[in-house]
Amino acid sequence: MVTKLSHRRDIDGLRAIAVLSVFLYHLDVPPFGGGFVGVDLFFVVSGYLISRIILSEADRGEFSLQRFYERRIRRLFPAAIVTIIGILAVGGLWFSPGAFQGPDSRRRGYAGIGLEFLLLARQPRLFRQLDRS
Repeated sequence: MVTKLSHRRDIDGLRAIAVLSVFLYHLDVPPFGGGFVGVDLFFVVSGYLISRIILSEADRGEFSLQRFYERRIRRLFPAAIVTIIGILAVGGLWFSPGAFQGPDSRRRGYAGIGLEFLLLARQPRLFRQLDRS
């Protein structure tokens, strides 16, 4: 039976290690060439914590999938919205208006919703160029 959840400093430490390793990977610090390890660690820790919450509520007979997702949305959406607004503001200031016009303008819009991957997959010459380098 899972009891009341308490704050775990060791879990905070693992999260910090995960985030720091990904950050150092992006800075090209040599010993941290495997930034994916930090991402994997973060996902494992998150999965553990979420599983504890679900099991704890299920043991008490209080688990509700709808309430679970409502809490996730209330927790994650504010940061996501701030990030999206910030990126749009910086992008609007950083890039010239001409960068959003012309033949590639539609592709930039697709990139925002992930369709760019589908377009890239249809261009085999792109992958041939990558193989040569």
